[in-house]
Amino acid sequence: MKDRNLVSFDSRGHLTQIDYAKRYVSLSNTLLGMNTSNGSVILLNNSSSKLGNFIDSNIYIINKFICISGTGMFADLKVIIKRARKDAMTFYYNFGEKISTHYLIKKLSFFIQEYTQQSGVRPFGTSILIIGCDENGPCLYRINPGGTYSKNYLCGFGENSIECLQFLEKKME
Repeated sequence: MKDRNLVSFDSRGHLTQIDYAKRYVSLSNTLLGMNTSNGSVILLNNSSSKLGNFIDSNIYIINKFICISGTGMFADLKVIIKRARKDAMTFYYNFGEKISTHYLIKKLSFFIQEYTQQSGVRPFGTSILIIGCDENGPCLYRINPGGTYSKNYLCGFGENSIECLQFLEKKME
């Protein structure tokens, strides 16, 4: 029962609940993202996965410049989308300008990371890709179930994502 505690660590120093969330995401629909100098692309595979109807892979518009897509638990993804839209609207109402993609990423990753530490809640069982267009051009970010984020040029989640990424890397060479 010790691995069901939300703040229990395994022998490697990892939170076991986050490892379970990452494993869940790895079994869900394939989601790939690619960033080029001309734009960003999200590729989805909405075929049924091993997890049944508990997953969702769609693209959600946050504002005119930012879109989010995720794979994993549908309910968790909806919570993150709702939070992203709320943060973007609040920023616009307070400052009169659009939220930058990087600032929204930081806010969302902090929100997701809080769920790894609070008692009574579990980590989100979803990984998300965020594409946006800022003053520096198009950008692609990923956020893992633990709340860590990174800027990428090519990344993916889900079933068969490793094979798909290897195929795309060969084609891009």
